[in-house]
Amino acid sequence: MAAAIAPELCIAPERRPDTLDEQTERLLHHLHENAPELSIAGELARRFAAVIRGDDDAGLEQWIADATGSELASLAAGIGRDIALCEAMSRPTMRFVPVKTAKQQAALMLVARLPKIMA
Repeated sequence: MAAAIAPELCIAPERRPDTLDEQTERLLHHLHENAPELSIAGELARRFAAVIRGDDDAGLEQWIADATGSELASLAAGIGRDIALCEAMSRPTMRFVPVKTAKQQAALMLVARLPKIMA
């Protein structure tokens, strides 16, 4: 039953099909009344879909800010990291440093500690 109800949580109440049976309708109403975080998550899911379609004027940054304190916080954080990575990679001065070997790391560690060793 939960699998059948989950998609309905993401559909705005005024846009739900009239084909829902009375028991499902009561359960959805109960969930929205007693678990407001589900209603918020549903609203955020609808807004996210609108952002992806290009129908939301507020934009992705506003959606991320709004979703940060919600059940979708981890999704918002991941998208924020992805945006930051894309911005960093698009900079013309972005340089990628090759991974250092264990021997190179050890040598750098010794050089960094050298002033304390010599003191």
